[in-house]
Amino acid sequence: MQEKDASPHGFLPRFQHFATQAIHVGQEPEQWTSQAVVPPISLSTTFKQGAPGRHLGFEYSRSGNPTRNCLEKAVAALDGAKYSLAFASGLAATVTVTHLLKAGDQIICMDDVYGGTNRYFRQVATEFGLKISFVDCSKTKLLEAAITPETKLVWIETPTNPILKMIDIEACAHTVHKHGDIILVVDNTFMSAYFQRPLALGADICMYSATKYMNGHSDVVMGLVSLNSERLHDRLRFLQNCSGRAGSAAMAHGPRRSAACGILPDRGANPVPLHRQADAQPLRHQGSPPLFFLKKYIYLFIYLFLAVLGLRCCAWAFSSCGEQGLLFVAVHGLLIAVASLVAEHGF
Repeated sequence: MQEKDASPHGFLPRFQHFATQAIHVGQEPEQWTSQAVVPPISLSTTFKQGAPGRHLGFEYSRSGNPTRNCLEKAVAALDGAKYSLAFASGLAATVTVTHLLKAGDQIICMDDVYGGTNRYFRQVATEFGLKISFVDCSKTKLLEAAITPETKLVWIETPTNPILKMIDIEACAHTVHKHGDIILVVDNTFMSAYFQRPLALGADICMYSATKYMNGHSDVVMGLVSLNSERLHDRLRFLQNCSGRAGSAAMAHGPRRSAACGILPDRGANPVPLHRQADAQPLRHQGSPPLFFLKKYIYLFIYLFLAVLGLRCCAWAFSSCGEQGLLFVAVHGLLIAVASLVAEHGF
């Protein structure tokens, strides 16, 4: 039985039934005539139609595929979303989201962002007439100042890649949405749905490179997008289909088994919840009474240490990422800090 979620020390409560949802959602045997308990890989490119335009939900795998549908249902459940779409890569997802805009529109992007996103915005999107502004969105006053009547999309990561700046998603959402119909996108690749759910904090779109933590096995290249807006979903589904950026069925089976944050038994000993718990474990062990007693002081030390290092691990990270998510950031922050000291001083 899954341990009952709690909210110690003011952290965001853990997401209820995460492991159960990862195992079962989208995998219901009743959807298959065979009643298979493991979703089959549908490699067919085309599907039989009763008459022209009359089909049973699938006609061409670029437009829809049973295996990919299983993955999308699972990811939607894990993100607390109504809809999810699987793409051929994280950048395919990024490009498709960007195609929601038109020439002359402005994108405000976090100033520290994944290199592929930075490269696409700077060297490709600008060639199509989009205006790109790079802003430190961890400071909401700077975000507010950067918004113009042409601003249509704000793109953030938290923590950022590579220097782990933390951004208050909720504050960004409040700032962005009071200006009208601006889309807030959060690249949640680093935290995954296990540690952070951007949609619950006010984001309009949550996206991932599933190649990383959401798959967890370094054997799948894929992107994921989750959202609640029916209008945005329908438009993205149309763009995904007409631009040919959908993920393949064979690749979708990988995330469905492993990440879809996938933790299915047939993937063996590498379920993502266990992966992610292990990421936070070095600073979370409570095996002895002294460590348990000192736990709150360890949190304080982590907070102050990261703040001194300029990694901006601020108080709102407690309510965005939860206890384990903050510890995950802390572990990686400490590693980056040590590496920086070694590089600078040659220790």
